[in-house]
Amino acid sequence: GPLVTITFQTADGLTSGQTEVKHKAVSLGTVESIKLADDFKSVVVRVRMTDEAVPLLTDHARFWVVRPRLSGASVSGLETLVSGAYISIDPGEPGGTYTTSFKGLEAPPGVRSDEPGRTYTLMTGSVGSISEGSPVFFRDVVVGEVLGYKIPPGGRGPIPVNIFVREPYDTYLRTDSRFWDVSGVRFVAGPTGFHVQLESLQAAISGGVAFGLPKRRRGLDAPEAPDDATFKLYDSEDEADAAGYTQRMPAVTYISSSVKGLSTGSPVTMFGITVGEVQDTRLMVDPKNGTARVRVSFEIQPERVELDNKQQDFDRAAAARAMIHNGLRASVDSQNFLTGSSMLSLAFVPNATPEEASMEGDAIVIPSQIGRAHV
Repeated sequence: GPLVTITFQTADGLTSGQTEVKHKAVSLGTVESIKLADDFKSVVVRVRMTDEAVPLLTDHARFWVVRPRLSGASVSGLETLVSGAYISIDPGEPGGTYTTSFKGLEAPPGVRSDEPGRTYTLMTGSVGSISEGSPVFFRDVVVGEVLGYKIPPGGRGPIPVNIFVREPYDTYLRTDSRFWDVSGVRFVAGPTGFHVQLESLQAAISGGVAFGLPKRRRGLDAPEAPDDATFKLYDSEDEADAAGYTQRMPAVTYISSSVKGLSTGSPVTMFGITVGEVQDTRLMVDPKNGTARVRVSFEIQPERVELDNKQQDFDRAAAARAMIHNGLRASVDSQNFLTGSSMLSLAFVPNATPEEASMEGDAIVIPSQIGRAHV
């Protein structure tokens, strides 16, 4: 058979006359010699291949050394503890040009040519515990893995994270699907107390991402996501679910009492049901009158609200004005006494003095009252 040369960074685990080249556990060649490259920065491995390996020797083929590897919570290559390291070959896509000179990979490729599936890109501000080999989950089932990531030029901007989803799970990924980070262990404090969220032991150790279908899909199913599609990676499942509400109604209220525990992302509730979230809190001081109050800007997500008469086309501003006239007021209430977190509550106050709604730009101003947590 032909003699090929493969360049590696190191010859660790390779032995002349013993180390084999394998594909699917079938021997296709044996290492004949190992020497340093002329620049002393790499090693050149000469391999005598068998005749049946000739169709695989194209510029699409990839070679790497199989050794015991620990990647996050997964271990691979344990069989080499007994048999010794060997060189594995992936033929790549059909076609290609015949060649006998190759540059070996220093780590196994995340995607093999004989494993059907699709690759996608996730954009995130920080990778956290996510690393090469981290699992990709769909409904708690491992359906793929993270291939790697690359810091953007200059270190600025979102970081692209490349992932691979195996077939047939890639058909579950739609254009409106969302990804979120499931790395580590999360301690969530809510109105009912503390909750510990753990996707899996593997995700807790090596990090991981998950994706799912929108919980409230409007109309027909979205089309399948094409290969190399790009998605945003959210920090949590709740944040990914909230992003599914595309409609936003800006609003503002002014609080004259403590807003301790209220911050960006705090929920806006009505009758105990989340209808939006807080965007910003800012202390406003009037030096002329010597007074101060807190301006709370927030967004109401109309898609969270169902209409009694099922009317879809209506004037939201007019509806908000009518509710304010009927006593709708905003207040800051405690969300969890253990953590001290607060929420912005919208409620109808009985016998409230009628007030007319005003606007600040495109945001409607909702009058406030002192909440129960700050009386």
